[in-house]
Amino acid sequence: MSSASAPTAADSPATAADHGAYIRPVELLERDRPLASLAAAHAAAAEGHGSVVLITGEPGIGKTALVTAFVSQLGERERVLVGACDDLSVPRPLGPFHDLAGPTTPSLYDSLRSSAPPHDVHRSLLEDLASPPSTLLVIEDVHWADEATLDAITVIGRRVAQLPVALLLTYREGEVGAGHPLHAAVGSLHVEPSRHLRLAPLSPAAVAALAGADADRVHAMTGGNPFYVTELIAARPAELPPSVANAVLGRASKLDDGSHRRTGGDGPVACPDRRARLRDAGMGGGRGRA
Repeated sequence: MSSASAPTAADSPATAADHGAYIRPVELLERDRPLASLAAAHAAAAEGHGSVVLITGEPGIGKTALVTAFVSQLGERERVLVGACDDLSVPRPLGPFHDLAGPTTPSLYDSLRSSAPPHDVHRSLLEDLASPPSTLLVIEDVHWADEATLDAITVIGRRVAQLPVALLLTYREGEVGAGHPLHAAVGSLHVEPSRHLRLAPLSPAAVAALAGADADRVHAMTGGNPFYVTELIAARPAELPPSVANAVLGRASKLDDGSHRRTGGDGPVACPDRRARLRDAGMGGGRGRA
């Protein structure tokens, strides 16, 4: 099949500015060290020394918020490619790479449009990433990645040290069990230096800066999870926000008892007692909605 025509800016998102998750800068608390690690990886990539950064943590801990804040600090001329894996019953093969294929990745764009075999897709991807300028390549939610996506990540990761690329992978540790194929992909990324950023919940002091006099109750109910903290603060005093209820119940419905234990009990979903407090939302004598 003949090569597809060259893409235009309207064909597909190619930079962070085109990706909805990264349009607005966000203000973060207690994330100076992770931001500094991202800055170091980006600076090294600009000098031709690529690396992999794994960003992990429980749902709502702020993985996307961290990347959003970092990208908002970059200049308009920086090349930022963003793709996301989706929670689908039938995953999209190479879904995140279809997301980022566009004007700044012409070889990849042509390969995907022409349904090229995997090795050609990998070659095209490496060709695009090897060309200047340096690239911040973000693949979100790789715990939902299909096998073809994990293969592509492996191909990039094993060669990234010689590429002007900072490869950022975000995933939920609580959803990556012992037999998950992501472990094999991550284990094959023998890259130095590489970074593993495990994002911690907000401290009581950080929650106090957001919630004021209500900080103790908010921290007790949320465990410092930034998403739940901000949603509870924004809600009316007597109600549990539907966004929180849906997130908790949806997350809990997908985890068996063993999975709950594997999350370590630190998050609002992992801890049964905290889940009960969120459901009951002790803000109004147990009148909160589940």
